[in-house]
Amino acid sequence: MMLSRQKVVINILSVLMILSCYQVYLFRVAGSYIPLSAIVMAMCLPFIKVTNLRDPLFSFFLLSLFLNLISFFWSPAIGLWQYHIVFGYIFIVTYAVFKEIKNSEGALKLIKIFLLSSSLNAFMIILFRFRPDIESAFIINFLELFKNPDRLVFDNAFNVTSIDKAGGVFDNANTAASLHLVCVGLIIMIKRVVSRFMFLCLLIMNVFAVFFSGSKSAVLIMLGSFIFTFALSFLKPGKKNLGLRWLIFLLFTFLFMVLTYYIDSIITSSAFGKDVAKTTDDRLNLIAFASDMFWSSPLLGLGYGGWGNKIGVLASQYGISPSWPPHNSIIDAWSTSGIFNSIICIFLIFIIINRGVRYIIKSNTLGSSGQLVAVLGAVIMPLGDPQPFMGAPQLAAPLGIACCYVYRELKKFSN
Repeated sequence: MMLSRQKVVINILSVLMILSCYQVYLFRVAGSYIPLSAIVMAMCLPFIKVTNLRDPLFSFFLLSLFLNLISFFWSPAIGLWQYHIVFGYIFIVTYAVFKEIKNSEGALKLIKIFLLSSSLNAFMIILFRFRPDIESAFIINFLELFKNPDRLVFDNAFNVTSIDKAGGVFDNANTAASLHLVCVGLIIMIKRVVSRFMFLCLLIMNVFAVFFSGSKSAVLIMLGSFIFTFALSFLKPGKKNLGLRWLIFLLFTFLFMVLTYYIDSIITSSAFGKDVAKTTDDRLNLIAFASDMFWSSPLLGLGYGGWGNKIGVLASQYGISPSWPPHNSIIDAWSTSGIFNSIICIFLIFIIINRGVRYIIKSNTLGSSGQLVAVLGAVIMPLGDPQPFMGAPQLAAPLGIACCYVYRELKKFSN
């Protein structure tokens, strides 16, 4: 019995959901290693209908992909190309092929598969914070399996070696935190297709993974996302006693942030405020360096590997580490392929967040807030951390499905 077209696509995407969290690199293609998930994604290409792709989000992603490709011509380190290219490729193919699935509920089931798969990494983060000896053994014996061998040559600054950090299969705790921050939103999004017990287990595990990763920015963004999505519903124009609602909201926000400050300090045994202040100072120094570099090549950027060459020589003048990446998606987009790619990145962030906000306002359900929490984790977190938006392959597939799901739901409201 032959499988239907829809069934084949769902089966391929199901495999992709399992592989996407754990990017295993075994094959070298076009001079660089690419993850297994990118190879599986190629099986979806025959199912895409070009006539269904008239969508600004898809068009901007495709244009960004093109700019990253042509930046090969002025890149000093070609081996670093894969992060932006692979993310863009997986995202746009996932986004496009999901448009061909008639049943929108299939999206939620696919995301459920991804969450069950990524829960293992959440468990590893929590375990590693309590048992750093196990983490050390994992880093020595297994971590290279999940990292691009080319990147291991160019980037040896693995912050998970710090006792205050944990990333599971990730060498950077902030990247791991970003993944599980997105997972928190996705869990809320699929609430109606899972049991209450599974919902609570997945939610608690991923929230704790964000805390135990050691990433302060992830904690702040997670809380900010909750507060922002709550405000969209609680303070919607036309609600009764709007003035009182604002007062309650501001008081709740203040108490919530103060409580978080102390809870995080107790759980992670660190000084929350001191760590945030130091991180902020480091990011400002990076921005100062990026600003000076920008004027040397605003249109074309520095190419792949160009940032590393510059910062390796000039870092001491700015009080920053010579191994640090840009820690900002917009700066990273410029550094690889120029100012036009940065502008595209800004447009993409605006489109994704705008659609999430509109979906919450129109549907007014708990599940609708999940997609916005997820995308805020995917696009806001990389504005201050090393793994750029459009550069974390682990997030590309589930984010593509979540964005397409919201796009389809908004189309229903407009019809």
